[in-house]
Amino acid sequence: MKTKTLYVIARTHMDPSWRRGFTEHFWGNNVRGTVRPYSDIEEAQILEYMDFAEKYGVKYQIEQSITVKRFFERNPDQRSRFVSLMEKGLFELAGGGECVIDYNMSSGESWVRNHLYNINFYKSEFGYKAKYAIIPDAFGLPAQVPQVLRGFGYDALIVFDRVFPDNKPFWKGLDGTPIVLDPFINKPSDRLCADCFKLLPCKACH
Repeated sequence: MKTKTLYVIARTHMDPSWRRGFTEHFWGNNVRGTVRPYSDIEEAQILEYMDFAEKYGVKYQIEQSITVKRFFERNPDQRSRFVSLMEKGLFELAGGGECVIDYNMSSGESWVRNHLYNINFYKSEFGYKAKYAIIPDAFGLPAQVPQVLRGFGYDALIVFDRVFPDNKPFWKGLDGTPIVLDPFINKPSDRLCADCFKLLPCKACH
């Protein structure tokens, strides 16, 4: 019987600026129950993937630096373990900015500032520079994005493939600057992207 190799790469995607609170629980008349803050979800996810990486060799990618900052504030005892997984290539930090950016709603200066916070934090903390930019859950992108991202030295852009339905391997900006694309979600039939589900809070304590 012929065997096949299965590659599992997990990516985090959090929206700290979306409706869910970053550090506080959220509840209201339009919500069924209490919604846990992103810091709780991120912490649980990172700790779980630390276990997966150590046990199964699953690679895990974190998209934005504010997630890492908050995790270290809450879990200073996990720092050496986190760094060890980075050094083994099992934890990868992507160039998603300090906090996930909506490129359609902010100025070019805010893009630059957001990425500089990310780059400088990773450099000072780990001596690390992300190779790939990531723009999750985008609904279209301005044509200057390749120029800005290549200016930061990113080699490629990880992005939802709904932004580029023609499946081209690269994108050229207005000034002709190209960046390699790594689209995800609707992959060919030999690649599967998992769906997601939301975990409800404890009914007793919320």
